[in-house]
Amino acid sequence: MINRIIQLFFAGWRSAFEIVLLTVVIYYGYLYFRGTRGAKVLTGLAIVFLALTLISTLLKLAVIGWIIRSFSVFLAIALVVIFQPELRRALAELGGHPIFSLLRRVIAYHFSSQNGFA
Repeated sequence: MINRIIQLFFAGWRSAFEIVLLTVVIYYGYLYFRGTRGAKVLTGLAIVFLALTLISTLLKLAVIGWIIRSFSVFLAIALVVIFQPELRRALAELGGHPIFSLLRRVIAYHFSSQNGFA
């Protein structure tokens, strides 16, 4: 019994890790977009996309399902265009994070010591 539980744990740890990782990313994405105009747009797009997907699946509407799957590629590009200000702000905040300033100092020190400038 314990061996079976251990086997299940080792067999499924990647799935559990993936679920936790996605949960954290979605949660922090929600916190980031919560106060912006893009949050309403994202919520609206998600509701429409999920509703159409659910309807086409339940009613077995093959053509509408195919259109939704084909449209999802263009939707990914549209999301980048629509959320460009939010993405720019997020990348600027990420670049200004203390971890990256420390990383820049370490890289600068490494290259200066290799070139004999240290």
